[in-house]
Amino acid sequence: AKPGAYISAVSRHPQKLDIFLAAPDGSVMTAAWDQNVSKGAWRGWWSVAGGKIPSGAPVTVVARDPNKLDVFAVGNDGRVYT
Repeated sequence: AKPGAYISAVSRHPQKLDIFLAAPDGSVMTAAWDQNVSKGAWRGWWSVAGGKIPSGAPVTVVARDPNKLDVFAVGNDGRVYT
């Protein structure tokens, strides 16, 4: 991530964390931590979707339940994507 880029974090379970950011190329990326996977090591980075947003732009995430995350971002075209 670029210095000063926004990072969003969400906990969907007491033993799980997910973080999201807009990479320098505009891809929305995520990494995850699960106390019970990979000996508690962080895993990732993975692309969330194929669209592009401004590099370093905010990505907002909410957890509706332990298995459902909703990710929101404004694309380069000014539209809101989820």
